[in-house]
Amino acid sequence: LKMAKNKRNGVITPKPEKVVPKPTLPKVTNEGNDWLSWRFTFILTIIGFITSFLCARTLTTFSTTNRANDIDIYVPNELLSSQPCGASNYFTEKEVVGLHLICLDSSHGIPEVSYLVNIYQNSMNNPTQFSISINEKDPYQYICRTLEKELQLLTKNQSINPWAMFTTTGEKILNLNDMLSTSTTLVYEGGSFIWPGVKVGHKQMIYLNDGNNNNNNNNQNVGTESEGEFLQMETLSMNPLIFSIDNFLSFDECDYIQLHASPHMASSGVSLMDKDIGKKATEWRTSETYFMASKNHDILKNIDHRVSSLTKVPISHQELVQVLKYGEGGKYDAHHDYFDPKLYTKDKRTLNMIKNGKTNRMATVLWYLSDVDDGGHTVFPQSGGTKPPKDMTSCERGLKVSPSKGKVIMFYSLLGDGSIDKHSL
Repeated sequence: LKMAKNKRNGVITPKPEKVVPKPTLPKVTNEGNDWLSWRFTFILTIIGFITSFLCARTLTTFSTTNRANDIDIYVPNELLSSQPCGASNYFTEKEVVGLHLICLDSSHGIPEVSYLVNIYQNSMNNPTQFSISINEKDPYQYICRTLEKELQLLTKNQSINPWAMFTTTGEKILNLNDMLSTSTTLVYEGGSFIWPGVKVGHKQMIYLNDGNNNNNNNNQNVGTESEGEFLQMETLSMNPLIFSIDNFLSFDECDYIQLHASPHMASSGVSLMDKDIGKKATEWRTSETYFMASKNHDILKNIDHRVSSLTKVPISHQELVQVLKYGEGGKYDAHHDYFDPKLYTKDKRTLNMIKNGKTNRMATVLWYLSDVDDGGHTVFPQSGGTKPPKDMTSCERGLKVSPSKGKVIMFYSLLGDGSIDKHSL
């Protein structure tokens, strides 16, 4: 179980026990009959907790007071050409909270206009448009100020991070050249990149990098494209946003983790909400857990880079790898992986972890380390945006993901505006 953090107001990204966010995990069961072997389902949830901290090196704050005429910037005589708009590849049937699509058009043929800017709010095919004069000295800052006004980016953001723009593969956009190099710019109100799901069944090839541990600052860097491979990622659900990637881990990596975690497995614990203080963890969770540090395992260090490459979140924001073992009949009742600080007012450890709501688990990357003959599903009972289930112990409702050795699923606990996704149960 690995989780990643994302700073936000009210909801926090706890420092994972080594995960991408450490949400209340969806219900997991294992009904396999081979109770004597490690064919019990191993779920390694790497919550690449994207806790984006306010700092100039990772986030850009756009001024609302600077005027283009006050900035002395060199403008070339010949305007740079834009890429053909690719926004149609990311249109969705329903609005996506906190995600907007932007296209620049330099081939419009309108005199006195350098670029036309098309805005597709909440990923819907209902564009608005504004133009940039050829006399504008700083088109990029003009675009930023206009987007802030048109999309109300300074008031709608639910995160403590400033809003930000990215390419469709998660690279941060910091200037006009960056915008012109991509067919579609993604604007996130919450300031953190989230893979566009587009629709259920949508498949996209993504580049994953191991890093090879060549960098002495492994814990600070997002995976780069030095070495790696392309894998196919499929959208399993849009609400909550869930992806699946086969062969994310090799069988050797799965076996290595099981071998080294096995001697340390112990009964799993839970963070108790105020209303549940005094109850035993086994009322909800009957698995075994081991928080496995990466520092003594090069294989885990490589996987850390791979997860960072997937989530676009620094390794330093990941929780420890949480290895879970579910025996026959084992379970973890329906829960969220994020922590709502309003529900944990008496739990100082949890509040400290999420800094009283300033950070929270953004995403969970869950690794399946073994195959099973039956059971072992991860269940999302509110998939499709349905109402919460009355029975949190039932496995019959919602999306059921079956385990497959080496496969991972990634699900987001926060929305594009930085608010918590209550459907990520």
